[in-house]
Amino acid sequence: MQEKLENTKNNNSFSLKLTGILDIIICLLLFISSIYKGAFYKADFLFPNALICLTGTVYLIYKIIIEITNNEKDKKPKSKVKIVLDIFMLLMPFTYLFPILFKTYVSLADSIYEMLRYVNMSIIYFIARSSKNERIYFDVLTVIAFVQMVLGIDQITTRNFEEFLNNISTGYLNDTDRLSGTIQYANVTGTVITLGTLICFNKISKLLKKEGKIRYVELLIYTVIFLLGISSIVLTKSRVAILVIYGALILLSIFNYIYISKKNSIYLSILTIYSAFVSGTVENLSLSRNKVGIYISILIASIIFVTLSILIKRLYIVINKKIESNIKLASNKKNIKVLFVVLSVILVILIFRIPKDIVIENNNNNNEYICITKNIYNFKIGENKLDFKVKGLNEDNRFKIKVKSINHGFREKVLKEYNYYDNTSWKFKDSIDVPEDTRRIEIDITVQKGKIEIQNFKLNNKKVALSYMFFGSSALNKLKDTFSGVYGDTLRLAYAKDSIKLLKNSLAIGVGGEGFKYTYGTVQETGYISSEAHSALLQSLVEVGLIGTAVFLTIIITSFVIALKLIVRLNKMTEEDRHKAILIILLYLSNLATVIFDLAFSYAFMIYIFAILTAILIKTYFETVLKAINLYDKVGEIDWSYIRIIILSLSFVTLSCATYFSLNAYRASIITVPNNGSDISATEVAENIAYLELKNKYDKFDIDYMQELNAEYNKYKSMLTEAIVSAYNDKQLKEELKEEKNSLIVRIKDNVDKMLEYSYYDKYVLKEVADTYVQNYITFAEIYKKQFSNEEVAYAFYLNYVLKLTDRIIELSPYSKKANEMYNDMCKEYLETLKKDNKYLSSDSVDYIIQEFEVRLENN
Repeated sequence: MQEKLENTKNNNSFSLKLTGILDIIICLLLFISSIYKGAFYKADFLFPNALICLTGTVYLIYKIIIEITNNEKDKKPKSKVKIVLDIFMLLMPFTYLFPILFKTYVSLADSIYEMLRYVNMSIIYFIARSSKNERIYFDVLTVIAFVQMVLGIDQITTRNFEEFLNNISTGYLNDTDRLSGTIQYANVTGTVITLGTLICFNKISKLLKKEGKIRYVELLIYTVIFLLGISSIVLTKSRVAILVIYGALILLSIFNYIYISKKNSIYLSILTIYSAFVSGTVENLSLSRNKVGIYISILIASIIFVTLSILIKRLYIVINKKIESNIKLASNKKNIKVLFVVLSVILVILIFRIPKDIVIENNNNNNEYICITKNIYNFKIGENKLDFKVKGLNEDNRFKIKVKSINHGFREKVLKEYNYYDNTSWKFKDSIDVPEDTRRIEIDITVQKGKIEIQNFKLNNKKVALSYMFFGSSALNKLKDTFSGVYGDTLRLAYAKDSIKLLKNSLAIGVGGEGFKYTYGTVQETGYISSEAHSALLQSLVEVGLIGTAVFLTIIITSFVIALKLIVRLNKMTEEDRHKAILIILLYLSNLATVIFDLAFSYAFMIYIFAILTAILIKTYFETVLKAINLYDKVGEIDWSYIRIIILSLSFVTLSCATYFSLNAYRASIITVPNNGSDISATEVAENIAYLELKNKYDKFDIDYMQELNAEYNKYKSMLTEAIVSAYNDKQLKEELKEEKNSLIVRIKDNVDKMLEYSYYDKYVLKEVADTYVQNYITFAEIYKKQFSNEEVAYAFYLNYVLKLTDRIIELSPYSKKANEMYNDMCKEYLETLKKDNKYLSSDSVDYIIQEFEVRLENN
């Protein structure tokens, strides 16, 4: 008995160490993914993917050993929602495997890599769910959010970190208008910062609740991060992130009022309103590119809040003592509530009622423009009088101001344009004629150089607040746009309609990863350009059909039910458990809002965060709710050990294959082609081909590698053709070169045939395949003429194939001007080539195809 207890103790100790190591690995990979563009691009995804798969394989081996060596009947409590969630988390990667197995994919490579993202999601979910210390995940989310805040503020101000980031193959977008950090998409950056900010807010709540001595230095640190986070979210101008963060903060304050402390709720509500004031100051400083001023203002604001917290706490103690001796507590509490509501209303009114002149500064040396957009909704149809002044604070200022109308069809019309050289006083008075169907007036301010201040902006002699003293005006305009209906919202409706239409391509199992990007052009009715459906649910409808969407919806609904069950039982938890439950509920729901209403799942990093938050949610439910109802005393009647061993073994086989492929894909990505430039020898081109063929061997489905290889093949073919011409006196050498060329052409055909098989919905791949066919159709026909009745039919076959591919290109993007131009250019080029070297030009079958080319060119 003693020996068995000792073994159990040793197993538990080893389990703690292993899960702790796995937690650290996952957290490090999360941080790396956040720096490298959220693992949006394949190049940034491969390294974390390979390590996550490897980590998952180690974890599965450990779980299988534990199950096999466990001689006791399983006495762990069972939870239906936990079992459902586990099963569907396991099924999610397989829904992305179905389009590959049944060849309904539109892009094989994208289908494989999208499946791997969900394999990783499943691995991370189970590791996080087994974690003995989920606090490490909260800590890493806070660190990631803080790093994105700092990098994001640098991105829209001085860009001091840009050179360093470029050196490690990551960096910023050229856009300086919205804070997006290294994730490079403002809405997702806003969501990531939202999660870290909520964790800080919860920490502040716990510190303020302490009855004893508060660690004010710790409170100051979390307040700085919190205020920096709110300011950064406002600077992203993400409507989803702004609405989610303030909605979550209000909910946190309400939960605190009901379940934690009424006094604590007042502190947090004041901090929420206070953060709006601070964010307005920060936005105004960001327009003048004053990064140091931003950090100083946030530090001062944080010190003020902490100082007030100390004073209020002391004052509350004094007042409370007097209340106990002189006044009824209940009536005083009522007075405090009324006073708090009145103060809150006054503060909110002040936020929206104190305007401020816009100051914009551009000191960048790389000729980047700073563009600011402001919207006006209070105007009249017809003639309007416009009056404003621009004050130049530096010499040699360069600016342009456009006044545009945006109609109900979201088309814009420039009403007036003002430049720095229009007059010497820079006082602009004008009449603008606003068309009847105008939805809003848009003021676009572009500063190329210097520092300007726009003063006393009036429309019809009424001052228009383009900026506010205490709140981010850009964020406020975004929120106004939300309720007035903007172009982006209308497009999202178009994405939804088109996603549903695309279901017909493969109703049950979908068309695989990136299905929307490649196929929306076949059904769209409006001329948008997008690579995403801007919703994980819409994306899954296209990519994995009804089956995959049902699996995904089950995960979301089950998690949502768990969140509701936690809320229902908050009263029965300890205060510590309440804090944790409230935090994870709001983190999960905040992340879910972006998943449903934006393209968060296009980033592998956001898929991983979803897995972690879902795992911690079910873990919190299991540890708090099930423990509270004494489920640990119940013993299951069924021994699940053998079933689990079978499931784990099957999972191990699947994951081993994924790991093997992932490691090979990463191995292929780090192979570099040795010879670059146009002036390289045939030997060097042959060496490049050897390296590229090795890349294709390791990663067989990557179209980019195939395209690189095809370029080198064609380069080498041209060199061989020249060498054959030069070797006219050496018959043996000439024959050898011809044989090598024929061998090369076979490899070219095999390569482009794979490209066509793996991606029949990418117009650029189709163009390259068509180019290769038309450049080699005579040689292809001669080499493969045994497949046809005669050479003439062989030529006609390849030419007809080219014709079908050119038609496919225009079909994929009927609204794309670039696709039309590509189609025309291709047809013209092909006609010239065919008429130049087609020895069967006069034959009926070949002549018919040539005529078809000419007819389509005329019609287009």
